[in-house]
Amino acid sequence: MSSRPHTAVVANAKIFPVFANRLASQDINEYINTAKKLKNWLGSEKAYYPDALRNIVSLLEIAHQTFTTRFLQTESSALAAMDIYQALIRAVVPFLRFFTEEDLQLRLQDLIQSTTEVSTTIAYPVRAEDDATVQEQKHATSAITAAQDATSSTQLNVS
Repeated sequence: MSSRPHTAVVANAKIFPVFANRLASQDINEYINTAKKLKNWLGSEKAYYPDALRNIVSLLEIAHQTFTTRFLQTESSALAAMDIYQALIRAVVPFLRFFTEEDLQLRLQDLIQSTTEVSTTIAYPVRAEDDATVQEQKHATSAITAAQDATSSTQLNVS
């Protein structure tokens, strides 16, 4: 039996930073498209292999941060991204049993609870978009977007 990692695991390790960058994007269409791909991938039990669990939680946290700091700030962007944001966070609920580490469980609980809180906030956006808001968001997420696109393929593998 080989100790070499499965091809899908290796490919996904290259894709996770790409998804992190795209979920941190100021481009709402890129965010929505990436969130849809990630949500679909998270719908398969095969996505929840041990080496992926921390990456999954991190990607969900990035999606949450981007949604709440960028898109929730204006009504039009909040409405455009709300459904996919909530669906993305809820996608992990049927698979919570795979997250056995306490820190991951707590981080996921916070994210899941946030979907309820965010849905009540959407009716009252914080402020209109302006250049200062965009600059603040760029600064706040610079650490998140440090990873480089490692591959041209952006499809996570479940096999």
